[in-house]
Amino acid sequence: MAPSLLQLPIDIENLLKSYVKQTFFPKTRKADFAERKFTSGDYVFFSKGIAELSRSFTSERGLLNRDYFNKKENRSGYLLYFLPVNALKIKALVNNLPLDTLKKTKRILDLGSGPGTASLGFLLSQPGWAGDITLIDQNKPILKDGLSILRRVAEDRVTLRSHIANITQSKLIKPGSKPFDLIFIANALNEISDLSKRARLINQLIKHHLSPHGRIIIVEPALRRQTRELMELRNLLVEHDINIHAPCLHQAACPMLAANKRDWCHAYWNWEQPRLIKKMDQLVGIKKDYLKASYLVLGHDTPTHDPSHWRIVSGALNSNGKSERLLCGEQALPKLLRIVRLDRNKSKQNEGFSHAMRGDIVATKVLEKLGKTDSFEIITSS
Repeated sequence: MAPSLLQLPIDIENLLKSYVKQTFFPKTRKADFAERKFTSGDYVFFSKGIAELSRSFTSERGLLNRDYFNKKENRSGYLLYFLPVNALKIKALVNNLPLDTLKKTKRILDLGSGPGTASLGFLLSQPGWAGDITLIDQNKPILKDGLSILRRVAEDRVTLRSHIANITQSKLIKPGSKPFDLIFIANALNEISDLSKRARLINQLIKHHLSPHGRIIIVEPALRRQTRELMELRNLLVEHDINIHAPCLHQAACPMLAANKRDWCHAYWNWEQPRLIKKMDQLVGIKKDYLKASYLVLGHDTPTHDPSHWRIVSGALNSNGKSERLLCGEQALPKLLRIVRLDRNKSKQNEGFSHAMRGDIVATKVLEKLGKTDSFEIITSS
């Protein structure tokens, strides 16, 4: 069965459209400008900030000023486009957390929060949730925006707190404060250039600020450099005996990182593009057929995995008469597993091989070639 598409609720889309008009351009000669329906002219106007941020987040990332959120065009562009896109990625990751973990989640820390992107993703995944959320970011204006938006989404069910601090600061959280059940670090680790310092931060968070049943979710863009740095960070964390719950199904060194300098481990998610994103993509020249990200999920407890389960770490590698996929799992270590299926061996038993996406967990006992009677089952879809 095909996985359900990630969707942005229409009320969230309307909230973001309304918020940027009311907040960033309240003074205008046009009567009731902020309350008017979002027009084609509004799309064009706000697309300029989105285009500038898109260039900065990809090829020109190093040129991005650390105070870029002080510019209202950047903030409004981020809130309209990157906030909903990245929040849906978080929703996908939260959807795959164990039910017991979600039931015990009462306190959330959103570190390097921006406008509370990860927190919004969590609330989209868990409507009706009640608890405490703390946002920490270096930029006061974007924190203010985030608090305003989250209050409208969560109403009075959630206690919201914020703290202005840079992720590089040594004392981000007060010593002795109550631990958090879920800690998000989404698109924020790039502020720490040294991998050993990133590992030290994660170590401190786990040892001093994460509840025994809690999880840390780290999310980075699905770009080669950022993802391979995350893979290197993962290896450092494993050396420090920090448990990796996802995407890895083992605690050994990353086999993809060792295999070559080209590949990077990331996930894809199917989604239904909201009208807002479709219109902005057309104007800016972005194409988001899928949502993509690289990530790590960490915790105190030791993960248990079925040895017949594998993570898909490539797209379908098709050639004449056959298809191949790369899988990561315990049985192939220290290498990745390359499975081949000849076209003539397609069958109902192995049809999961055709439908599985990068990032899915699958089950198979085959370690080389799939035959007609061999099973290939999708266990968890991205």
